[in-house]
Amino acid sequence: MVLRGLALLERAASSPQLVADVALLERKAAAQRHDTFNVYTVPVLVVLTFASLAAQQRGTTAQAYYAHLALSAATFLYTVVDTIYNLVVPHVQPSTQRLATILLHHVAAGVLVLHPLQYPEHHGYLTAYATIVEVNTLFHSLSKKFKGQKAFVHAFHATWIGLRLGWYPYLLAVVFPRVMQGYSDRVYWQVVGSQAVLVGLNFIWTAEVVYGLLRPKKRKAP
Repeated sequence: MVLRGLALLERAASSPQLVADVALLERKAAAQRHDTFNVYTVPVLVVLTFASLAAQQRGTTAQAYYAHLALSAATFLYTVVDTIYNLVVPHVQPSTQRLATILLHHVAAGVLVLHPLQYPEHHGYLTAYATIVEVNTLFHSLSKKFKGQKAFVHAFHATWIGLRLGWYPYLLAVVFPRVMQGYSDRVYWQVVGSQAVLVGLNFIWTAEVVYGLLRPKKRKAP
């Protein structure tokens, strides 16, 4: 078995195309592991998000406090774990540019959630306002995990437009600035500035997809 592995390595070293094929297979395997991770973890965030929103509307002060705290802690933990995974397995992303934007996204999300994590009694609900977008993340993972299910693809596209390109800019332009009035510049920009980064990244990723769809396809050599 060892000799066979060494033989494959020797073949790979002498064949650039084989090296590229192996790298592509490893990238796909890493992406599939990441999708599986999200399929099991993101639903937890989604459930905690709706629990936090429900507690904010109908729960007691104590219920709201612990619901907000649980969501903020889980979101921060997920962000840290996923950041580490992307750093350790960078080829999980299709390009260096995508990796950089994902890491920037996670840094901004982590900085943002630190505020409601520290003050769940006052602004704990802000995490739920932000993590509602994880519904879109869930549909994205499901559409990749179960490729034959078109319903997941349509749901992903609809929630991308509604949440990432609609709800998130609304949070940035209206909700977060109003809520953070009266706070120090540091705290204000911790929340509003982080949200601005997240909104910008959503539009950058949207532009990447649109550009990919509009770009002329390369013709295969006969």
